[in-house]
Amino acid sequence: MTPAKAIKFECKCCMGGTRGMKCDSEVCKLNNKSLSPLKRIKAHCLGCVETRKEVKDCTGKLLSEDRLCYLHPYRFGHNPKRKGIGNCQGNPKFLQKTKNSQYGFDVWKLIRAY
Repeated sequence: MTPAKAIKFECKCCMGGTRGMKCDSEVCKLNNKSLSPLKRIKAHCLGCVETRKEVKDCTGKLLSEDRLCYLHPYRFGHNPKRKGIGNCQGNPKFLQKTKNSQYGFDVWKLIRAY
């Protein structure tokens, strides 16, 4: 599930599962379209429990329902399914490929120089 889909499901549950209704809430942090979905989820979670420690300790169990929060995996503002993707400096396979690249020099020395 993507963060955007998690927001969609959470909003649908909040609105009673009705289809086709648009949320007009000005208070809900999930409704702020100017932020990315992950930033909206992080802001919503901080608003829900108030401190970062409580966000970290959150179990995702909702008080009023018998389901887990759809936003729980994304509460830190990161997508756990993308862990390690895009971090080329920490990826050993990528480092090996670029170490002795087709250019005949260490690409990373050039990148670090900037």
